[in-house]
Amino acid sequence: MVFAVAFFDKVGIDDPVGAISVHGVCGALGTILLGLFAQKGTMPDTVPNGLFFGGGFGLLKAQLIGVLAVFGWCVVTGVPMFALLKATVGLRVSPEEELEGLDHGEHGGTAYPEFEIAPSVLPADVLPPGGGFAPKRGRAPGLSVTEAQPA
Repeated sequence: MVFAVAFFDKVGIDDPVGAISVHGVCGALGTILLGLFAQKGTMPDTVPNGLFFGGGFGLLKAQLIGVLAVFGWCVVTGVPMFALLKATVGLRVSPEEELEGLDHGEHGGTAYPEFEIAPSVLPADVLPPGGGFAPKRGRAPGLSVTEAQPA
């Protein structure tokens, strides 16, 4: 999974929580590995033996076809859906809301009150005048926010 996250970051796919790596890559890998390691004795009357346990290529082939079918379905349905969303309501929030965090704009609270964005790691063009970053709106009552000090 770590290598998958690094790969998607390297090719420029915006997946901040690693959902493609966890659900896509690990799901496909687990499905394919069943075709290699399945043992009929572990769960009788469910699957035949995998390739490494004398079952031949039959189960592995079925698992590969299944992974390719799911991938194809995701592409055929996902690309038009995201194109429609991008053309109508957009896929991204404003840069300010992205830096502030969606927990403020969407939920009116702070999900991680101890989290602080250090001004030194933000590009200069996204910092407010004075250089600091301190969200001011949308806090839920009773929650404290650790705010960054101006640089």
